[in-house]
Parts: sequence; structure tokens; C-alpha cells
Amino acid sequence: MPNQKFNKSDLHIIHAISNLHVGSGDNNFGIIDNQVQRDIITKRPTINSSSLKGALRESFQKHEDESQFIKYVFGSHPVNDRGNDSQKGAYTFLASHLLVMPLRANTKAFFRATSPEIIKEFLSMVEIFEIELKELEALKKLINEHEPKEGSPIVFEELKETIIEDLDRAEYKEFDTSTLSSLLGENIALLHDADFNRYANSLPVIARNHLEDGVSQNLWYEEVVPRESRFYFVTTKPSNLNSEDSDRIKRFEGMLHSDKMVQIGANATIGYGYCSIKKVSSDE
Repeated sequence: MPNQKFNKSDLHIIHAISNLHVGSGDNNFGIIDNQVQRDIITKRPTINSSSLKGALRESFQKHEDESQFIKYVFGSHPVNDRGNDSQKGAYTFLASHLLVMPLRANTKAFFRATSPEIIKEFLSMVEIFEIELKELEALKKLINEHEPKEGSPIVFEELKETIIEDLDRAEYKEFDTSTLSSLLGENIALLHDADFNRYANSLPVIARNHLEDGVSQNLWYEEVVPRESRFYFVTTKPSNLNSEDSDRIKRFEGMLHSDKMVQIGANATIGYGYCSIKKVSSDE
């Protein structure tokens, strides 16, 4: 693709419809056998760009039989196209970062928790890639006007004696979060950074078992990112396109943000990893 520059960026939200396990692939000799991918700096759950790109490629191949279209978007397949002329994909996929995760409560089934640090990292990504975001000012206001104390989250619904997980009674603050629902979802709770990181670093662990004739042959423990968690990621794409490539871009984005779910990570046969993806930025 000569004379094309990747200077247009889009922001996307991944909404986990079911539990999600994108394995780290590392050997682990502790209690948990299979751990999820984690950010190398923050240690919070992440989806590496290679895992995300691979999952999207596989999903598109199930619904799209034109190999040249797939190759245009994702580039040459690392295995199938080995030895042939390599082609770089039109899109660059960045790693996905955690935005919200569900935490149980006594007044609701769960709240969607985030923290000031999470929001600041999100806003930094928006600024770096010059992404237009209609929720920008509301996000800034959310963290500038509210500073949760460690052990005491902030909720934005007037509910009596709300307790989230093992934290003290939540503090109610009046703030209209409806403008943030497309990003964060409903029932938002703002946690102190230390509290959020503690829960992000102690994900649910599910026991898995392999049975033969009703007898356990292999018992292992697997970390999962709980359903209703949300991640965000950025894609970049070429700006100066001919008409054919413009049609391919529109076709890809139409499929990416359709009602079709994408399966990310392992254990699809037991319902893990089913997600919806939504674009939340404007590239006009």
C-alpha cells in the first residue's frame, strides 16, 4: 500500500457477554493453573493485540469467504501465507485495556466499577491518538469532582446502605452518569485506585475437570475475567484511500460493529469469550 499513512484512529469498546479467558500461556506453578493475560506494567487484565487480531480474523473468516478482503484488513496469515509474498494489513490493532469490571453488591446484583487511574489512562489514550469523543468532558468532570477514599467507593444512585464486595458502605454523590452509559454502562461505582487494582488482581477462579467414565482424570483451576467487564482498544487505518479500499474499510467496520458477537480467547465450546464490539469515537 504505497503512500498510505496510518493517521486515522478509532476507539472501540469490548463488552464481555460471557466470562472471558484469554490465556497468558505462561507456566504457572501456583494454585491457579491457567492465568489470563495481564498488562506488563499495571498487572491488570488485558487482551494482547496479537490475541485480539487473531480472534477478529477468525471471526471474519467464518462470515466472509473472500480471502483478499481478509488479507487486506489483517495482512498475510502468519501460517497459511508463509513463504508467499507478505502483505501488511490495512489496520493496526492495539492491545485492549480494562475499563470497567462488575463487583457484587447488596442493593443491586452488581455495580460496574472503575477508578480515577483507569479513567486517566483512558483519557491519555484518547489524547495521544487524537480521538474525538463526545463523553470527554463528562469523564474529566467525573474524576475531577470525585475522589473516592480507600475502602469507600462512590455510587451515583441514592441507595441506602450500599455495600460493594467487602468494602465499607458506599458514599452517594449526585452526578448524572447517563451520558457515560455508552462507555461504562449503567450502575457505575468509582473506586479508589488501590481498591480497584486489588479486585482486578484477584479475578474469579473456576475449577475445571476432565472426566472419563465419571472419574476425574484432571482437575485444574482457571482465572476468568467476569462477564459484563469492558475493555477498550484503538485501531489505526490509512487515510488516503482509493475507492476500492474505501469500500473495504466500510465493509470491515460494518461487520465489526454489527450485531454479530466475536469469540475472544479460549473455551468457546463452554461459552467463554463471547463479546460485542462497539465503536465509540468519531473519525469525521
